[in-house]
Amino acid sequence: MGFELRGNARYARALDVTLIAGGHEHRARTRDLSLGGLFAETPLDLPVGAGVEVAFRVGTLPEEVRVPATVRWVQRDGGAGVGLRFAGLGRVQQWGLNKFFADGLAVTASS
Repeated sequence: MGFELRGNARYARALDVTLIAGGHEHRARTRDLSLGGLFAETPLDLPVGAGVEVAFRVGTLPEEVRVPATVRWVQRDGGAGVGLRFAGLGRVQQWGLNKFFADGLAVTASS
C-alpha cells in the first residue's frame, strides 16, 4: 500500500480548462485542483514529461489564469486524463486560487 507525497492540498473542483499542446487547444475538465497543479479529465493522449499550457478562469481573479505545466502522470481508463504540475504560478494567481478554494465560488469557462 503506497501513499502520495504532495506539497499542496487538493480541492475537488470541477472547472472547464483549456490545454494548449503542440499548438492546438483542447477542452478538458478538472477533477481536482491545487496550487501545485490539477487533474484534467481528457481523452487527449499526452506522454509523461510533456509540456502544456493550461488556461482557466475563477471568480476570484479578473484575468484568465494561464500557466505552463508538465504532465506528471497519465490515467487511461476509468476517467481518462492527466495529472499536471504547474510551473510558475504567479503570486496574484496563488492569492486568487487560495481565495477560490476558501470561498468555493463558481467558475467560468476559459476563453
